[in-house]
Amino acid sequence: MHVYLSESLTDSSAALLSGDLTEIDGVNALQLVSKEMARRELATLVGTDLLVGYDNINPLPRSYILGFELTYLTVSKMEEIESRIIGIANIDKVEYSRQWLQKAEFTRSIVLKIGLVLGGLIILTTLITFGNSIRLMTRARAVGFTQMRLLGAGRTFLAMPFLLEGFLMGSVSAALGWGTIIYFYNRIAFRQLEIVLPTLDEIVLFCLAMGALGILSGFVGIRKLLK
Repeated sequence: MHVYLSESLTDSSAALLSGDLTEIDGVNALQLVSKEMARRELATLVGTDLLVGYDNINPLPRSYILGFELTYLTVSKMEEIESRIIGIANIDKVEYSRQWLQKAEFTRSIVLKIGLVLGGLIILTTLITFGNSIRLMTRARAVGFTQMRLLGAGRTFLAMPFLLEGFLMGSVSAALGWGTIIYFYNRIAFRQLEIVLPTLDEIVLFCLAMGALGILSGFVGIRKLLK
């Protein structure tokens, strides 16, 4: 976000203004662009210095470039921040890429919806696959299963091995999957695309969630034999 300062504002007052800007929620970076810096940037942009002969009269404005935390990069929050900055004295104008943010929010919402649908399908597929695998294992052990029931084994005792197998199938599969992703992430350099991996705590929680899904799959696979 570019915050343009009033022409009548002195350099010392402009430096003091940075304190008001840094107090705004979400601001994590601030850079003052002086008239001379703006002149150099313009010369770099057009390939020539258009202000030759105007060393004492530089018409380019001074400005602050603000950086924000990712959670604040939304249209609604940027509008709130813009209205707050405009209310500060000696601020002439505020500019930011509103259309880019709108497109980014739209794209992010589509990706989120697609991700939720795909995630639901993956979870359903995993549940059915694990359930069928455990159902096949219970059929293979049906004779021993029946004998243990005749000997007085309770449902919890009989179900526990299958529930543990479901937990191990889910959690270990998730851990191996993340291990493979991290291995190739450390071996392959992505120059055009920045990949953000979750934290270790989030990966552990995901593996535990897959383990819980495995337990549910184990229950689905064994529930008929427990009746």
